[in-house]
Amino acid sequence: ETMAPAAPRDEDADLIAAAAAGSAGGRSSSSSKGGSGSAAATESLARSNLLRLETAELVREATLRVSPAENHRGGEARWAPSARRYVDAVREAVTGLGGATLGPEAAAFPPAEGDGRKKKGRLYRVPLESDKHVKSARGSKRGDANAGWTFPFAGGESLDVVPVGSFGADGSAGLAARHANGGVVPVLDLAVLFGGGDGGFVGGKDYLNHRYTDKRNILAVHVARQLSQKKHRKSIGEVHLCQVFGDARKVGLLLTPPDEEPGKKDSKKKKRKRGGEEAKGGGEKKAAKLRFRVRLIFGVKPTSAESSDDDDSDASSPWLESWIPPSRLLPDRRNNRPLRSKGDEEEDEDHEAGPASWTPHYTNALAEDLHLVRTGDLVDSTIATLTPDSGGSTPFHEALLLLKVWSLQRGLLRGHDSFTTTSLAAILVYLYRTKAVGRRMGRVQVLSAFMRFWSSSDWLGEDGLEESLRGTTMTPEGVLGRKIRRKRACVIPAGGRNESQTVRDCAQAALYREGVRGRETGEPGTEGHVPPTLLDCYRAAYASPSCASASVASDRHGDGPVLLDPTMTVNYLGRLSAAFVRESRDEARAALRAIHGAGLGGGKGAFGELFLTGRRFWGRYDAYLRLPVGSLPGPPGGRKKKEEGADGDDGDPAGGHGRAWGADGHDLGHDESLRRGIVGVLRRALGDRAASVRILSAGNGDATSAPDPASEVGGVTRDGDGCRLEPVRGAAPRRGYASLPSDRPAAAPTAPGEGGECVAVGIRIDPSRSRRVVDRGPPAEDADGTAAFRSLWGDTRAQLRRFRDGAIVRAVVWDGAAEAEGEGAEGGPARFAGADRCMGGIVERAAGHAVRRHFSRPGSKATAPPSFGLRDMASLVDGVAPSSPGDSPFADPSALHRDAMGAYESLAGFLRRNSAAPGGQSSSSAAGGGNPLGLPLPIDEVEPLSPSLRYSSLFPPSPHPLLGGDDASAGRWTAGTSGNGDDGGPMLVQVRFRGSSRWPASLNAMGAAKCAMLVRLADGIEGMRDGRGG
Repeated sequence: ETMAPAAPRDEDADLIAAAAAGSAGGRSSSSSKGGSGSAAATESLARSNLLRLETAELVREATLRVSPAENHRGGEARWAPSARRYVDAVREAVTGLGGATLGPEAAAFPPAEGDGRKKKGRLYRVPLESDKHVKSARGSKRGDANAGWTFPFAGGESLDVVPVGSFGADGSAGLAARHANGGVVPVLDLAVLFGGGDGGFVGGKDYLNHRYTDKRNILAVHVARQLSQKKHRKSIGEVHLCQVFGDARKVGLLLTPPDEEPGKKDSKKKKRKRGGEEAKGGGEKKAAKLRFRVRLIFGVKPTSAESSDDDDSDASSPWLESWIPPSRLLPDRRNNRPLRSKGDEEEDEDHEAGPASWTPHYTNALAEDLHLVRTGDLVDSTIATLTPDSGGSTPFHEALLLLKVWSLQRGLLRGHDSFTTTSLAAILVYLYRTKAVGRRMGRVQVLSAFMRFWSSSDWLGEDGLEESLRGTTMTPEGVLGRKIRRKRACVIPAGGRNESQTVRDCAQAALYREGVRGRETGEPGTEGHVPPTLLDCYRAAYASPSCASASVASDRHGDGPVLLDPTMTVNYLGRLSAAFVRESRDEARAALRAIHGAGLGGGKGAFGELFLTGRRFWGRYDAYLRLPVGSLPGPPGGRKKKEEGADGDDGDPAGGHGRAWGADGHDLGHDESLRRGIVGVLRRALGDRAASVRILSAGNGDATSAPDPASEVGGVTRDGDGCRLEPVRGAAPRRGYASLPSDRPAAAPTAPGEGGECVAVGIRIDPSRSRRVVDRGPPAEDADGTAAFRSLWGDTRAQLRRFRDGAIVRAVVWDGAAEAEGEGAEGGPARFAGADRCMGGIVERAAGHAVRRHFSRPGSKATAPPSFGLRDMASLVDGVAPSSPGDSPFADPSALHRDAMGAYESLAGFLRRNSAAPGGQSSSSAAGGGNPLGLPLPIDEVEPLSPSLRYSSLFPPSPHPLLGGDDASAGRWTAGTSGNGDDGGPMLVQVRFRGSSRWPASLNAMGAAKCAMLVRLADGIEGMRDGRGG
């Protein structure tokens, strides 16, 4: 097919104008300045055109269109009709379910004899955490027959099954083919919506204390068990439970279509290819290639909302009506509260509680289920304002697809703590509606605008925070207040309004203003601070005092970006952690440099840097810390009272050292609170030694190791894009949940380890600061900072020390005391010589101490301690340190390198000094003994040739046995490396004499002259040693 040349978009207009202006300037002036400007503009235009052509080809190859209804515009995938038939079969099966009375029993595994579950009771397929279930479980343990918790399900007729996400968006926005989808089969999302309010599946105060979450998850398991019955297997296929967005508290269903297409036969040509035996079975069914999967996400039916002044859809109206009272969707509410003997707490207690008890993340998870359909309408209404091409594609579709590929290459999409296609689309909607992106902009220009917006926005309010903390005394309140004041929070404008008008007219914002009217606002970050506006309330709710300073205490790590919908009830970026935001902003800055042609080396262009180069978890960091799941602390309810307020095992005379994480567990959930706590504590412990710290999760690993979710069914999510899946059929639980949270494992694993499942943490080390030996604490007059410093390190590490400036403060000194860190002990990790002087030695010890102090479960039976991945590779360079430093003088490679370099510098100085002509004598007069060595020409330079003298040898240099070494030390490293100095052999140097016209021109004569010079040099050295040379 031939295509007419497309008209240039705005992305090239500026470059064309610049090139024309440069050419005109070059013609009118003969100066080199005009010519260089023209060449630069031409080069920039060529680079932009190349990137535009390459991205056009990528978009063409990666675009996948599958519409819920028959599409008459064309361009759909060939298997789109098959997908629609499968979706209709799923909808028919779900809506045909009968009514039932549900309860926790519907989500439990069948009882089995001899499986070791009698001690902890029944195991459940999903985590149940509501106060109703906990009371029921405790009553059942006491033998109370009336302790059950049940609720009615009206049947499938009460459910609506509608397409959402990329499958439901106009033009399948964000849907990508498998080769552009991280090697994962495309997933089509369907929302299973139930009623809320009077007569609905949920209602009343189900929004409190995980009641809604438990009901939704129990319904999901019930639907999964029904679809797994034999009568549905031929039409539905396999059914697995999955975690939506990587959240264990948000359960969905992943449906895999049947692998056979009845009635479809192979052609004769294909039969002959396969061989005679298969060709005989002409009527056999053909195994169909898996083209797609379907994911069922459970939520609440949207209710009709009041119309605004304009005629836009509900998605752009700043109003929201639901079965949940609007005041309960404010971020300063406490919707998940500790279990009490009495009923629900009064709502006015929320105003008396401080930000530490707010539940913005829990409330946002509720709002997400209310906006499943409205979010799709919001995206569609924005796409409708753009002009599509002949195939129905717009720059919105193209830019979203490019962002998806870019994110997948860096592990920033899909899974836990990462972008989703919906969140990327929401950011693009904001850019279009705020006119940061014009309607005529092309895909590359939209991509560049996204990168600029994401990298330049201070989403956490911590830009410049680390510099301001150096040398100053900062309190947790001061850090929190600074973050709140500088944090950026955005609101997607409603149709016909700008951002400020949307905030002004929003009913939710007016409700909040009415609630805080007449109250003292106070200073941001203080205990009595009351945000004056709803947008300020979101800033305060998604901020915490957490930072990289060891003297600023924080047991909360709920920082995150804020991007609200027009109703200001849902935060599309609420699931992103601070670690992800920092990492993704760094990647966005690198993407901007690549787009503008800066920093591209090795012949790679911008396209290869952005979309072909993978930088995922296992190739991004310098060190990898593995924490065994069995050793991590469990939920607070499972601890004994004496363990509740302690993280370490050493005493604190100041009244207990308190916890450094976990205060936000009621909001984030224990798993997420633990993961963010690990990152937060490691940042405090490592400080500026670590440039980045992040936990491995599904979606940010290596896509090539696990290209399909089916390979990870029931197993540990190692490093692929596949999510954790649990089969529904079968009585044997692969991973069950105990009835009470206190009986459950500490956290969900993210990677395999030597001693079992573990949580993997990546650390990027700053080599310029990693070798600092002393971590100095705050001034003595800063009592709170000193207490935080002691809480982080413990009294055994944070000891009082006097410094040269006269200050007496607490400090941590990494002076090589292996016993204090458990290194070198029997059964512990090996300690390598010189580890404290290499890039990661002190980092490893500091991180290991912080993890053992704050994340060790008392009495745990973990088979493996926390360990660093590939740390044993250091043995090739350094060798294991002896038990006593005096055992061997060759165990410290740094000392060996210093000795070798010292000997070289001494020899070079000796030769230069003793070969020079004395006083004002000429070089010719030196031939008769004018210098101590008796050389006819002075030596200008002594250059190192041995790798040991250029810091490039594989092994440290070892002295020759005749010069103080021993035979064992030479064989300890390697053999057969004579001339390098690392096996006790000589280290080669090059002696360069001053130039002279008397050097012979013949090659043979030159060799003889050099030999004579070396003989004279040897004689001169021996003569000086024996005293004959003066």
